[in-house]
This record gives sequence, C-alpha cells and structure tokens, in this order.
Amino acid sequence: MLVVHALWSPLAGFCFWAEDSTRVTALVSQPPGRGQPVLPPIVAHPFAVTAGLVAAVLSPEGARPAEGASDGQLTLMLPTNSWGPIPSPRARIEAEGRPTRTEQLRPWLVPVVRLPAQAAVDLLLDRPGPAGTDDNPVITGGAWDWLAAVADTAVDLVASGRALPGIVDPAGGRTQARWLPVPPPTAAASGPSSPPSPHCAGRRPTRPGTRHRPSPKCC
Repeated sequence: MLVVHALWSPLAGFCFWAEDSTRVTALVSQPPGRGQPVLPPIVAHPFAVTAGLVAAVLSPEGARPAEGASDGQLTLMLPTNSWGPIPSPRARIEAEGRPTRTEQLRPWLVPVVRLPAQAAVDLLLDRPGPAGTDDNPVITGGAWDWLAAVADTAVDLVASGRALPGIVDPAGGRTQARWLPVPPPTAAASGPSSPPSPHCAGRRPTRPGTRHRPSPKCC
C-alpha cells in the first residue's frame, strides 16, 4: 500500500512523495542493529518510492501529467530511531512491531514530483483521502489532509471577497506582491441582521464536510 504525502517547499513549491508500506513490513522483519548506526549525513529514504510511481498515482488513469510537472529530490528532516526513519502512522498498517521511539530528527533524501501551484491545489481539493483497498491501494498522509484544508480556506477567502492585494517584505529582504487574507468581521461589527456579502451572492451552499469551489459569480 502506498501512502502519498504532500508538502510545500519555499524553494521547490508543491511537492508530493510516497511511502511503500510493504517495504516498511520488510524492514520490520530485520533485527535492529546494536546501538545507533553510523550513517552518512544524508541517505536515501529506505521505503520512499520512485518519482515515476508517484506521478502515476497522482495522474488519473490515462491522463497526461500536469503541464509543468517535474521530478526531483528533496532532503526532509524526519523522525528517526535506530531502525531508520519512522514510518508515518498510515504506513504502519502491518508494521506495529516497529519501534516508534524517536531518537532524533535526521535528513533523508526522498524522490518527489513537483507540481505548479494551480495543478497542486486542484489535486488537493479534488482527491479526497481514499481508504486503501486491493483495487485502490493508495491512501493519503496527514500532511495531505492539512494542505487540503489550507487550500480549501484559500478558496473560501477568494469566494467571500476576503483577499486583497498587498506588499510583503520576506526575510530575504526582497519585496513581493501577494494576495493577503482579510480577517472576517466580528459578530459585534457585522450585527445579527447584516446582509450577506455581495461577493457571495452566487455561491452555492455545500453539505457539511464537503469542499466547495467558488462559482463564476464569486470570481
């Protein structure tokens, strides 16, 4: 079973990588070494899958990869013990015997697929975390759920007219133009009988627990 993770890197943008739970199970069957092994500063993640396999999982059957997608590698700081990197909770389906006590954070090299921002947001919103089955042996990791919630919040800000252009000065010192969120009005300021925002007039209601996209009238 594959567990697909999503992350955003300041240098690489939106990136996706995956763990193979069968490799986790294989490593569990090996006896641990004595003490903490001496490892090089950065080594390849032992149960991360290839970028090509990640790309195949992210693309619907028969669909072409998103325009601008590319393969690469990232160094991630991950919880590590004497066995190596600790698998994510959803990759531990058949590996409950693996020690989970964290010794330290260590860098691990993982293959990733980089996607342009629009393609990544569409993917995060359109692909809910599936339950792994024999027909669809893929589940999404917790970081994917978190990024999907962030993307959903951004869509909600745009749909409700609560995003304004602004200028920011990042730590690097290079001034940049950004869309900035506008805090919602307080209950006291808006009042119980305040009319709905005109920006939301064309927005369709959604069922609890489902994601929505802004309708054309909202944009």
